Amino acid sequence: MTNRKGPMNRLSVFPVYDTIPKMSKQVTMAEVAKHKTDKDCWVVIKGVAYDVTNFLADHPGGKKAILMYAGKDATAEFEMLHKPDIIVKYGKDMKIGPVSN
Repeated sequence: MTNRKGPMNRLSVFPVYDTIPKMSKQVTMAEVAKHKTDKDCWVVIKGVAYDVTNFLADHPGGKKAILMYAGKDATAEFEMLHKPDIIVKYGKDMKIGPVSN
């Protein structure tokens, strides 16, 4: 299939595909473990890594609450304290991607 600008991707004729976000980066727990300071802080929630560095100062529970889980899986603690929709609502800009092992 072609258009005036040259060959078209067969999906480009369907505008909805242009709105789907690109795949996120997949990381390992070993990589997450390297990011455990207040200057570079990643946590894992439900199998997904998040870079929460810029959120530390804004966290209502204080940055120490997050730093205890820096570089680790924080799922159990997170789920105990937060509603499930919180990560959907606020985490999308911090999302790095799924964690593989």
